[in-house]
Amino acid sequence: MNFIVFDLEWNTATPGKNQVAGYRRKLFAEITEIGACRLDQRGNHLDELFLTVKPKIFKHLNPYIANVTRQNMTELKELGEPFPEAIRQFMAWISGPAVFCSWSDSDFKPLQENLEFYEIVAPLPNRCIDVQYLFHRLVDQGHRQRSLVHAVDFFSIAKERSFHNAVDDAYYTGRVLEKLLEVAETKDINLETLLHKFSWNPNLEYSHKESLPFERSPKAIPAKLSGQAVICPACRRELIPKGQIGWKKKKKHYVATAICPEHGQVTGRVSYGRLNGVVPELHFSYWLKKYDQ
Repeated sequence: MNFIVFDLEWNTATPGKNQVAGYRRKLFAEITEIGACRLDQRGNHLDELFLTVKPKIFKHLNPYIANVTRQNMTELKELGEPFPEAIRQFMAWISGPAVFCSWSDSDFKPLQENLEFYEIVAPLPNRCIDVQYLFHRLVDQGHRQRSLVHAVDFFSIAKERSFHNAVDDAYYTGRVLEKLLEVAETKDINLETLLHKFSWNPNLEYSHKESLPFERSPKAIPAKLSGQAVICPACRRELIPKGQIGWKKKKKHYVATAICPEHGQVTGRVSYGRLNGVVPELHFSYWLKKYDQ
């Protein structure tokens, strides 16, 4: 088993500029770079991959993205591979059991959206590590969303490469992961325990929302929620809320928790508004606990 530390750069619609008609509703972020580093189980750098992706959806680079990444549309079009070919090369390069790692989980949604847009079946590994969250849990519990630069400075990692390039950001994330594996070892956290506590499955849905018509007084909400199930976002199983009360009122909403036998703890929340003293709809939100700790 190896760690595949990856990073994506992607483009979004430019305000006031044209893009290929009809596509924006289907694809919010178009991937323009794929960078990845392969690490062994101790965090040693083995090799790396860098792929430029030829744009198809958006005609212009978002100015903010162009300024941060120093990309330009001409080079992307001339040097890039079509996304289906780029992702084929990426998946072929992985070749074997792997744990995906990234700095935050923000690249997973664009990756999944691009795969769906091109109708490519490429299941992601069931165990992925958000290195930013791991950094927060192991060494810097005061702040959940530290930057990659902050973590590099924290561990005094030499800045030998640039930032905001997919393969360079993957390289630095890998170096931070290497340091975190060393920290975990000093805390007597072995690899299997680390993966159990700090990995998540990108193939699962972790949240689900739905609204139901109500058209009654707020006083009628407790009766409506009596016996109301909590829904697991991952499997849509109806779950019995924990405790004798079930759904509990907290300020302007109701909350409940339940346990899915397959996916773990689920939290439900019901919020509502009023119109002329009547609640038109009840808004249900469900969250699956992401980490087992």
